[in-house]
Amino acid sequence: MRTAPALLATALASAALLVGGPGTATAAPAAVIEVTTAKELKAALTAVRPGDTIGPDVRGESVDIKEGTTGARVLGNTFDGRGLTGANYDDSWVDVKGNGVLVAGNTGRNTTNNGFETHQQQPGWGCGTVFRDNHSDLTGATGPHQLAVNVTHRSAECPTTVHASNTVTGGKGLTNIPVTP
Repeated sequence: MRTAPALLATALASAALLVGGPGTATAAPAAVIEVTTAKELKAALTAVRPGDTIGPDVRGESVDIKEGTTGARVLGNTFDGRGLTGANYDDSWVDVKGNGVLVAGNTGRNTTNNGFETHQQQPGWGCGTVFRDNHSDLTGATGPHQLAVNVTHRSAECPTTVHASNTVTGGKGLTNIPVTP
């Protein structure tokens, strides 16, 4: 069971864009700062704006949206995954475990496995994510899936939508779920 401070550090009503694991947030490309309160987390998150380039050498997912987060937006960023190792599941640019997340207009290159992922690690979380207009270059990926968008849990109660406007170069395909026109 997670403690209230642990949940506080990983949850923010508007967004939780965490890098390198719980308790860290990116403030600028390759700059990682420690946060211990919701106020510090909110301040750190405002520094990740649409149009940022995140990576290389982040050493974890560039954006990790945690359980307890609703309505996050990852818009118009460029991800460079050079430095991902596949250790501790760092095998994608964006990992979504929150609800109602929009991932749109992003470009990524250099990953060990997938570009974007969804996960349900807590019941009722990891639902309602929408992917549109993202461009993934998976050239050189060596992981088992090699998908632009890998959806690990999906049901009628926990939907994920991948639009046909997403593109992929290299790898094994766009996604492992039906694509929405």
